[in-house]
Amino acid sequence: MTNTYIRREMTLEALAAHVISAAACFAETCARDGPIPTGAERRTMIKTLERLTTANVIDERDDRFIDKIGELLVQMANDRRAGYGDRVLKADTYEDLLFDDQLSLMRSRILQWQSFATARRLLKARIAARTLIGVFD
Repeated sequence: MTNTYIRREMTLEALAAHVISAAACFAETCARDGPIPTGAERRTMIKTLERLTTANVIDERDDRFIDKIGELLVQMANDRRAGYGDRVLKADTYEDLLFDDQLSLMRSRILQWQSFATARRLLKARIAARTLIGVFD
């Protein structure tokens, strides 16, 4: 007896719509709740958030900022409870009993960032693949 598995891949259009929606939510949350990076990333924050809310979700100028926000969110959770931010990225933490509302909120923010960043990378890779295939057609 063998098991068959049918993989259903999201269409490029559906993936793009998902990333656009996730980007708008991510940008809104960042604008409202931070964190606010320091240095060069701080100067680009407003422009990045503006691009994300207007469906310009694959601009390479935003890569460092998006990564930096993720790092800051993980660091904030790690500061609240040693190693917890890293744990959120590596394990299923949905059933963790947290008696700290702030830490629970940080977990949600990390998962929101991770979901958005992963979908965005996938979208960029699929667009690049289509471009590459077009070169060879």
